[in-house]
Amino acid sequence: MEYGPYYSIYQLARAAEKILLQIDKFSLSFFTDKNIPYDRKEVLCSIQVGKTIKSVDKKVPLTSHPAIHYAIKGIEFYEKKEVENDRDANETISHKLYMDLIWLTSSITNLIFEIYVDATELNIQDKRYDEAIKYLTIERQTDKYNNTHPQKFVEKYREYLNKRIKDLKELIELDKLDIGIELKEIIESYKLGLEVNVKGRNLLTPLLAKDYELLIENLKNSLFIPSYHDIQKDEKEKYFHVYLLGILEGRLNLYNLKSNKESGFGRYDICAFPINKNHPGLLIEIKSDRTKGSTALTQIKSNNYVNELRIEGVKEVLALAINFKPKEVITEYEIIFLE
Repeated sequence: MEYGPYYSIYQLARAAEKILLQIDKFSLSFFTDKNIPYDRKEVLCSIQVGKTIKSVDKKVPLTSHPAIHYAIKGIEFYEKKEVENDRDANETISHKLYMDLIWLTSSITNLIFEIYVDATELNIQDKRYDEAIKYLTIERQTDKYNNTHPQKFVEKYREYLNKRIKDLKELIELDKLDIGIELKEIIESYKLGLEVNVKGRNLLTPLLAKDYELLIENLKNSLFIPSYHDIQKDEKEKYFHVYLLGILEGRLNLYNLKSNKESGFGRYDICAFPINKNHPGLLIEIKSDRTKGSTALTQIKSNNYVNELRIEGVKEVLALAINFKPKEVITEYEIIFLE
């Protein structure tokens, strides 16, 4: 499915503003229904914030979906359409417009969340645990977002802040424990895995910054290979596929993960699609035992696995081959630029 064209958060906000006017034209009482997921205040807050964000660090946050495209494309039609004499017909039109408005408003909210998380991670990535907690706590307690930002964004952002604070506090408590050498090594291994998820969300931040060496280093640190020899030979790649997918899930919260999907002339193992098309995509091919990483990279390119990313408008992809061996993880990568 082709997802283009791509729209900025500012364009989404302007389009939502126009659709809101059309809903009022056909049904002034539409928003009196309290059961609708996005009330007038939520929509207006989304529009207000969206219109203020034209670029972030000189980059324009972009998104795309067929529903967004058709919603924006249909605005001119409804602007020209006259109000019907039939109240039920007008209500039907308003409901149709409202569904378009939901797509735009939810997309605006997701982009706002992405922008704020990105900025927060950059602000805490070099801070000590206690300094990061202090920063996140102040950010969580402030009321500056309540009346100016969409409530769904506020709830999602606070949930993210709570999770980050909890993880950082756990790391501090682990540092305080007075334990034996063996247990200490176990806890240090656990901390290492936790830090990958905590300090700068170390899979997400380097990927957004295109620091691929750091991304791969942090990913390898989180790959504690479980019971390699207990896994049957024919099941190894399948097992590690699920294992790696579980590690990535939740740590790339600005990406949509897909697994075993057709693209080009075959099926890729794991692909991370950025919500903001300015960010790089991530395509992973998993092998085990004696398969060379270069073979996996060749497979990615020869089978055109990046085709779905290209269709979605992604301009740069990190193609990563991961080879699980009995005592280590071997990685090779290549940066693919898409036109």
